[in-house]
Amino acid sequence: MDEISELWEDLKFEAGSIGNELLPKDRQEIYIGMGDRNADVLFIGNDPKLYLAEDYKVEPQSSGAFLIRLLDVVEYLPETYYITTLSKREIKIKNFNEEERKN
Repeated sequence: MDEISELWEDLKFEAGSIGNELLPKDRQEIYIGMGDRNADVLFIGNDPKLYLAEDYKVEPQSSGAFLIRLLDVVEYLPETYYITTLSKREIKIKNFNEEERKN
């Protein structure tokens, strides 16, 4: 279990260091996901507003709110899944190639 906890801390550090110079201080907190990290089911979305905190608080009208409502309807308990996203920040970072830099 220590390896899993260490991995989560590494992920949180790495994801949290991306784009900090572009965000105001009040928007630099990073959440890797929410739920039981040892659950049998992992949901991966691509919405940076999938969740607002690790305690299942989600942005109203977001895909996270919809997913959690669906899981509630089928009586899938929160302790049986973990939700995370591929997009961790609302910023877009692009590396320009030499041709794009000239334009």
